[in-house]
Parts: sequence; C-alpha cells; structure tokens
Amino acid sequence: MLGDLEPTVGALAFGHLHIAYTRRWRHLLLADVASCGLPRDEDLRAAYGILTWQDNTWEAEIRRVVYDVKAVLKQIKTSGIPNPEKRIKLLTEARY
Repeated sequence: MLGDLEPTVGALAFGHLHIAYTRRWRHLLLADVASCGLPRDEDLRAAYGILTWQDNTWEAEIRRVVYDVKAVLKQIKTSGIPNPEKRIKLLTEARY
C-alpha cells in the first residue's frame, strides 16, 4: 500500500485503529493518533498526536487528556441514538 509513496513523504498520521502508537518503518514515521471518543487500548483518556519537524526528521508525540466519561455515558443514554448499550460497552471496555 505504501510502495508508491514518494520518498519525500516522511510521516504518515492516521487514526482508524483507535490504538495510539508511533513506529518507524523504512524512511517513514507512522503515527496512529488514536481516538478521542472510542479508544481501543484500554485507556479511556482522549488521545491525540502532535507531529513536529525537528533536527531534519519527523517526531511524533501521543498525548492523553482526561475527560468526564460519566457525563458522556449519560449523554449517550439520553441521546436517542440506536443501540446506546452497545456504544456504552464499546466506550467503557476500550478494547477490541
């Protein structure tokens, strides 16, 4: 999938896996910036990534922020969305 990527591209950030991590692969810095609402790494804090260009290379830092999960659970219960129990379970288990 990344075989045709231009060699000038030095970093790739994504979030679909919902698991925060950074890795170097060949010339690329890969950064999964995780999820602010549906984490899958058993850490309920919101996660985000910061990419910086430093000393001629890309660096990534994953940061975590505590938020009021109980308030979000209450909002889910009263929102009228389909299957609120399933969404609550996904959020509170925070894993695949």
